[in-house]
Order: sequence, then C-alpha cells, then structure tokens
Amino acid sequence: MNNATQSKGFEGYKTTTGSKFVAGRDITQIAKLIRADIKATVVSEIFANAKFSVKTSRYSMGQSITVTISGLCRGPIANCVRELVQEIVDSYNDRETNWQSDYCRQEFSGSVSMDYAKEVQA
Repeated sequence: MNNATQSKGFEGYKTTTGSKFVAGRDITQIAKLIRADIKATVVSEIFANAKFSVKTSRYSMGQSITVTISGLCRGPIANCVRELVQEIVDSYNDRETNWQSDYCRQEFSGSVSMDYAKEVQA
C-alpha cells in the first residue's frame, strides 16, 4: 500500500492521505471496503486459521474502525499480517497533525489488534 505523505509550512506539521481515501465516504462503506481488501490480500491457504473482525464505532466528535485478527500464533508471520492489515486501514484514512500546537484531524481512528491463538504445547 502506498500512502502519500507531505509536509508543508513548518517542522512538526504533517498530512497523510491514503491512496484509497475519498472525502465524504461513510464509515460503514469504508469498513466494507477494508473487509474486501483483507479478503483479497491476506486471506489464503497460509492463513486458513486466521479470522478478521472489522467493527465501526461512532461517537461524539469522531468515528473509528477496529480490526481484530485472531487465530494466529505470536511470531513474525502474525506481525507481518498485522502490519499489512494496518496499511490497508491507513490507505482509507486522511490525517493531519501538528505536534507543536497539539492539533490532530483525521477521517477516522483506525487500529488493528491481535487476539493470539493459544499455542499448542508438546
């Protein structure tokens, strides 16, 4: 995934616009697109035991998308899958930050969490 990042004005100001971001798109539509991207990109024979949950939430002054990955054991493969899914989520977001004035604006708060499988002990 390719997210365009640009800095303008002064140090500490950064805008990040995901490659699939469209202004005004509803959060539930974004979640559907994320589910489809995960299915097309991540789900395969290798990750047959993995399950992906994409949930939305709306609240005062914001909205969020949370993706939970379950069924994978801890390790480098699970880390790679988590990073890939985070890139998918970020590709639909638009974010503007300025750490000098403690300012942050984003289309939605997006997070990916892992619910690791219990490892089988021999």
